[in-house]
Amino acid sequence: EHPDTVVFGGGFDTNKRSPKQKIIISSVGESPQLAKENGRDINQAIFEWLEVYGSMFNQERLAKETVEETAARYECHAENAAILSEERQRRRQLQRHGRDLHAGKHPVVLWAYHTQEYDGTDVGWDVGECPNYYCTYATHCHVEILNSTAGSVDRWGYTYMTDEEFMEFGKNADVWVYPSSDWNRLIEQKADFLSQFKSVQTKEVYDFQMSGKDAWFEQRLAEYDTVLLDMCDIVDRDVPTDPPHVRKWFRNVFDDGVGSLGTCSNDDEEYMPRVTECVRADETPESGINPEPSSTSSRNVVDSFFLCGLLLGVWSGS
Repeated sequence: EHPDTVVFGGGFDTNKRSPKQKIIISSVGESPQLAKENGRDINQAIFEWLEVYGSMFNQERLAKETVEETAARYECHAENAAILSEERQRRRQLQRHGRDLHAGKHPVVLWAYHTQEYDGTDVGWDVGECPNYYCTYATHCHVEILNSTAGSVDRWGYTYMTDEEFMEFGKNADVWVYPSSDWNRLIEQKADFLSQFKSVQTKEVYDFQMSGKDAWFEQRLAEYDTVLLDMCDIVDRDVPTDPPHVRKWFRNVFDDGVGSLGTCSNDDEEYMPRVTECVRADETPESGINPEPSSTSSRNVVDSFFLCGLLLGVWSGS
């Protein structure tokens, strides 16, 4: 019906009925394994799609600058996390015979959620597998993330763990990221079971609802540098930023309510990016060097308004 329509497709899109003007975007952004084989960061690779979309609006320069500035913040945050991790390792060496025996211990993160049939019957536990985007975040924050393809439950072509298998797998993790929105249902059904997990006992369990129930599947892709800060924050890698970072994605299920992205009061309202600039950890006031943000660029109202629509509109269709 619309033969001149331009269609964006990923590397796995093999639909031959699509219009002839199909543009295939690199599949590196869709495949964590392919990204790893090509030496690419999966989160950066996905974000670079912005440059393709920007060309459709004659905004190539803005898209390119945004990609480069976001990558610079992301890499700076990762470098800071490495510095902080090394400092904790030194503390561990110094305090090995003191009271603080875990001063430099790498935190262990559990990434998993529970799933059910439509009638409420248990299916099992879906646990993280690496390589994947969350494994990349964990690597940058210098923490260990539990991952596995094991499990004795086979359903819908996927493998899940039973309660017993999951208990053995994840009960001793320091931090649990629960990538779903039904923690309240789970804690009501399995309170005694969950009480045996270290992360539950210490109230270090987080879901992705700090910006609302559905934003994780869309806007997260446009704020990958902010997600990295969130990951580092929950594992005690207090990366320096300007202003100080406040979690925007990971919500402590015991202490925080479900958040929201907010809404625009009118079409002319300015878009305010939710970024926090990186301040290098080795250039703090204590070192005698004035900390400078990693990026000194500014955005005018028109550019910011366009970027809001481009980022949020594009990712909702990815």
